[in-house]
Amino acid sequence: MVKQIDGMPKPVLDICLYHHEKFDGTGYPHQLTGLAIPLAARIAAICDVYDALTSVRPYKRAWSQAEAIETMTRSRGHFDPDLLNAFISKMVINGTVH
Repeated sequence: MVKQIDGMPKPVLDICLYHHEKFDGTGYPHQLTGLAIPLAARIAAICDVYDALTSVRPYKRAWSQAEAIETMTRSRGHFDPDLLNAFISKMVINGTVH
């Protein structure tokens, strides 16, 4: 559907299609690995999971930033490790997650 919109930027299409790919190749829809996953989709995957974990949902409470980061860093293979580290570093000030 999104592809049918004239002028839709490629990064937007990449995010829609590939944000469930995992860095280790266990994601979907194409089981892409590592840098074969478009950069925008690798970034969006981190943001999507972080938002899902830290937001209130009908079935769960919002997790703290620290809980979300801990879970995400333990999810080996799920995210691009360099991008995840960069994401986390933007939230950590003086050794404290904000």
